[in-house]
Amino acid sequence: MKNKIEFYGKITGEKREYKDPEYRQKVIEFFGNHDGKEFSVTYKIINDIKSYAQLKFFYGVVVPAFVQATGETNREMIARYLKGKYLGRIEEIMGETIPYVPSLAMDKNEIDKLEMANFISNCLNELYDVGGSIDQHEIDKLHSVMQDDIEGQQELFK
Repeated sequence: MKNKIEFYGKITGEKREYKDPEYRQKVIEFFGNHDGKEFSVTYKIINDIKSYAQLKFFYGVVVPAFVQATGETNREMIARYLKGKYLGRIEEIMGETIPYVPSLAMDKNEIDKLEMANFISNCLNELYDVGGSIDQHEIDKLHSVMQDDIEGQQELFK
């Protein structure tokens, strides 16, 4: 039995439009399966979220290019290094200073499409600095797929 339910929508004036037309039934079933349990509700405004194309480009093109340019074969370590260097920040939590690196997972929505584009750009600059390169065809493909992504997301919330 699931203990979490998610649904997405769009605010249009005073109206809420949900992507899944069956969301009401899913909510009713969810509550029915958890009778007597406590719950919380959080509404989160989704910024222009990073795209699958951007993630695919980072993990499928940029990280392998670093492997080839540096000889380091641990892809996870390369990704962690790049995320820490270009996305990491210091946060103060309960009086303590703590380093924080946002997640790139799609469901986390911690960075938006523009931040992801800047992150990829910084990674590419560093790649070129260490003597690596990426085929222009891959970059063109990213731009093409991102455009399709944008149009798809616009269609999703019409």
